[in-house]
Amino acid sequence: MKKILILTIILLPSFISSQWFIVNHISNYQFYSLYFTSNTVGCVGGNQNGVIFKTTDSGSNFTSVPTGTSIWFLDIFFLNQQTGYACGQNGYIVKTTNSGSSWNVVYQAANFMHSIRFVDQNTGYAVGFTYVYKTVNAGLTWNAMPNNYSNYLLGTSFVNTNTGYICGDGGLIAKTTDGGFSWQTIMNGGSDYFEEIVMTNTLTGYAAGKYGRILKTTNGGTNWFAQNTTTNDWLLDLYFINSNSGWACGMNGRIVYTVNGGETWTTQYVPTISTIRQIHFVTPDTGYAVTDNGMILKTYNAGNPTGITQINSELPSKYSLKQNYPNPFNPSTKINFSIPKSGFVSLLIYDNLGKELTTIINQVINSGNYEVNFDSGNLGSGVYYYRLITEDFTETKKMIILK
Repeated sequence: MKKILILTIILLPSFISSQWFIVNHISNYQFYSLYFTSNTVGCVGGNQNGVIFKTTDSGSNFTSVPTGTSIWFLDIFFLNQQTGYACGQNGYIVKTTNSGSSWNVVYQAANFMHSIRFVDQNTGYAVGFTYVYKTVNAGLTWNAMPNNYSNYLLGTSFVNTNTGYICGDGGLIAKTTDGGFSWQTIMNGGSDYFEEIVMTNTLTGYAAGKYGRILKTTNGGTNWFAQNTTTNDWLLDLYFINSNSGWACGMNGRIVYTVNGGETWTTQYVPTISTIRQIHFVTPDTGYAVTDNGMILKTYNAGNPTGITQINSELPSKYSLKQNYPNPFNPSTKINFSIPKSGFVSLLIYDNLGKELTTIINQVINSGNYEVNFDSGNLGSGVYYYRLITEDFTETKKMIILK
């Protein structure tokens, strides 16, 4: 094991309104996979030539852990804080029993392994190329399960040892109820391309992929209907922390979020336009994501700006941006605004030279009257400006910090 101290670019949120921030940027790596078992301990994989990085301080520093391979790792999954699996190029599956401090090869197939999931201590499934593999002895042996698909398989999700789903290119979604020995085609063909599938219970699940498409089922996969994700960016990963709250990520730095089981999806502010490969949440508030240009992103607040409150149920007839109060202030002030119709809204803070300092809001917001609590953090005394920007309205107002 090699201990490496990586030069870290930490962009800690200066204001409580921050959503996602960069906790580390290792520019000579491409990250494809991650899994955190606690707020601070996690593993990250990518094109590190057989190495999986482990962190115990939220990604600020890493230990470089060899795996006995020289591959790129495309997926990581932990059953608990000790036992985890990773898969990737050349059909390799590796296993750890000590929180990622060491890894050992447990299987090698002929082709890529793209996704791996375990249902319990013994039963796990992995998919890649056109194959589904299954273990019933904690990864000691793996068997290719029969299927008649020529699709490239990209995602899998099992609700118990027998019932599970796979997805892939060509618009494939298929279901098994006998532990992978037979598969029922739910959909196949057409222009859809599904990168990931997640079942939150035996009836409800989601599939995401091409051009911002997310489909949802509420009857165990029999029927699927499209969600309005507000994006056309290709989505590469899905993660649900419970039946209602979930995130999808993908190209152009895109993260969308739902708190109502996919009824609506909101774009979250992310400080990069790089492709976000995977996303994982440890708690409903604390989550991580990785990009294909070596960034590790983190949020402390579910990726949502904090301190934003819809102050009443009345629908405003026009846009407005109110004067902050108190003003002058130290350390915090309130900013009120009104949005007469749903749309993309930005609320930005500038210094007196016009330099943008932070983004408080950068997402789709429903019509309503809102109040934002802005904390000046480490800003010094002086004149600052806040600007509300929508498709149909822009207004700027001055505020003063006195410390």
